[in-house]
Amino acid sequence: MNFFNYLFKSSRSIINILFTIFISLTFYFTLTSSNLLLNSQTTTWVTMVMLLGLVGIIIIMITDNFVKRFARSVYQSGWLGMLVLGILLLIWQIFFIVATHPAIGFDVNMLHQAWINPNQAKVRGYFSQNYNNLPILLLQNWILTKFHSTSWLVIDSVTLFLVNLSALINIVTMYLVSKDKVRLLWYLQIIFLAFFPMIIIPYTDTWVLRLFP
Repeated sequence: MNFFNYLFKSSRSIINILFTIFISLTFYFTLTSSNLLLNSQTTTWVTMVMLLGLVGIIIIMITDNFVKRFARSVYQSGWLGMLVLGILLLIWQIFFIVATHPAIGFDVNMLHQAWINPNQAKVRGYFSQNYNNLPILLLQNWILTKFHSTSWLVIDSVTLFLVNLSALINIVTMYLVSKDKVRLLWYLQIIFLAFFPMIIIPYTDTWVLRLFP
């Protein structure tokens, strides 16, 4: 029995390490992807701020400093600190979307082209080959029709709402499972979402998160 317990704990540790490595690589290459930078001065500046902020957080975490002590006091402040940081995160996310909302290429670009002119030959050809993207196209088209717009910014705003909804579902789930872990999860998600560039990509990667939180 002890052997199986050891094997189980070891396998969990290995899985956690591999998961951390792959997620970190995905995060890094997402930030440095040409699809995100788009050779745009504004987008590049925002990306550099995000990278510098991430490096700053790492330095703060591994050293003893005023910011770390302040963050600890905020963490211990309870619901007030959670609310304040949640609001600051939302302000940052809105700024990030308004400052960028670039027209991403590949599959998402075909969705965008279909909003504007669905009768293009390349659009017809794409969806005849990739009909799995028809449900999200129809959903986005319905939403844009309600807003009387084909703006990328509108659909990015919906993406932001859905991503944050996924985070809230995680919080509710944790509350039901282990109430004492809610505060920790809240702050972990705030840090993660502050450096989550996928909120500007209105695709299935972000639109199905609330189904698999």
